[in-house]
Amino acid sequence: MFPGASSTGSKIQEEPGKLFASTSRQVEGLKNQAKGKTRKGVGDLKEADSDAKKAAKK
Repeated sequence: MFPGASSTGSKIQEEPGKLFASTSRQVEGLKNQAKGKTRKGVGDLKEADSDAKKAAKK
């Protein structure tokens, strides 16, 4: 999956909710954006941990 793809998809999901005044679609889009940001944060932490371990071995 491409970085930010989940967030982009969530924004696309949220916009029709705004257009058609569908609160449930807006909430679903926002919830998915939050999930995407959380996943990105976890991925960033894992990458930083891996980088730190590699640096410590040198």
